[in-house]
Amino acid sequence: MTDKPNQIYNLDEMGVCPDPTRARVIAGNKQTGVHRTDQGSGRDNTTVMGCVSAAGKCLPPLFIFKAVNLWSTWKGEEDIPGTFYAVSESGFINTDIFFDWINHFSRQVQERPLVLIVDGYVSHLSCKTVVFAKQQQITIIKLPSHTTDLLQPLDRSCFGPFKTYCDAS
Repeated sequence: MTDKPNQIYNLDEMGVCPDPTRARVIAGNKQTGVHRTDQGSGRDNTTVMGCVSAAGKCLPPLFIFKAVNLWSTWKGEEDIPGTFYAVSESGFINTDIFFDWINHFSRQVQERPLVLIVDGYVSHLSCKTVVFAKQQQITIIKLPSHTTDLLQPLDRSCFGPFKTYCDAS
């Protein structure tokens, strides 16, 4: 696969709070490594998931709203074709949403075999998803827990700098 970067994908999600006054940084005194958290109520907390190939091909994003129903007004009028929308009680990804997304992913990316690098979040791997991935010739590589801030390609190159930019604004 080293010579086929168009068949290696990485996905990552991040929480987005559109109200910057609700963003908080959690740290002890003189602590250099800090964690950022977004707080809000209702639809304020949204998860966005990106997926990019090692060749640089960006797939349309997945947006997960904290809600029971998806309102058409929440979708962009000029969104990227193929953008995937979902809702969950928490606003976070769950096994059903991830299964629906990987099904969508398998139709968007026709090359096989594929490698999909994910973080260790439990909602990415259900038995149903693993069986489906195997049938579709998609190998899922799960990064070790507590290492994604160093190993997760999208966190290092996309979401990390985006969060730093938002924190500085």
